[in-house]
Amino acid sequence: MENSNNTSELDLMRQQMAAFKQQLEQQDIVNERLLSESMKKKMSWIKAFIVAEIISLPLIMLVLILAKSIFDLTWWSIAAMAFMCAFDVWWDYRINIQCMKDTDYNRDNLIYTTQKLLDMKQRRGVQMCISLPMLIAVVVCIGFDFNSGSKAGDTEAVAIMIGGGIGAAIGIIIAYFIYRKMQRTNDELISQIEEMTAE
Repeated sequence: MENSNNTSELDLMRQQMAAFKQQLEQQDIVNERLLSESMKKKMSWIKAFIVAEIISLPLIMLVLILAKSIFDLTWWSIAAMAFMCAFDVWWDYRINIQCMKDTDYNRDNLIYTTQKLLDMKQRRGVQMCISLPMLIAVVVCIGFDFNSGSKAGDTEAVAIMIGGGIGAAIGIIIAYFIYRKMQRTNDELISQIEEMTAE
């Protein structure tokens, strides 16, 4: 009698252990899914920003052509600015969208994903260090180009150049804040992955 009680208790304990194991596996699956969705959500604003850049690129080219005819700028300065804009958008796409795939957010790839996120941060830093001085140089050249070929009177030309300079400075500040926010997003994702892998 005692032996059959022990056997039934063992069977009951096995069933409970199997049920507990299944619950833990389901919990891991839920945690993986939540982690994946959380990481995708955090990166979604970056993807939306890059898509907006891509969509606005033709409009920027149109504005540059319009600026050429209004301010009598040379084609080389407009072409240099168009190239800078297109190159920067291409670089943003390569770093922020093409680099990360949906499979990178799976639990099996988290160490690889962390490395990709660190690479993204480094590439963004290189991009900022190269693009920003080039952009400033192109804007200064456009300013000289405008000044040398200006049809406007002296006060009007000075006002336009001051307005352009202020606009360029505001644009650079905004670009810097966007860059910092992208870097912070990567930092948040990396710490989220580190917390998940530490468990």
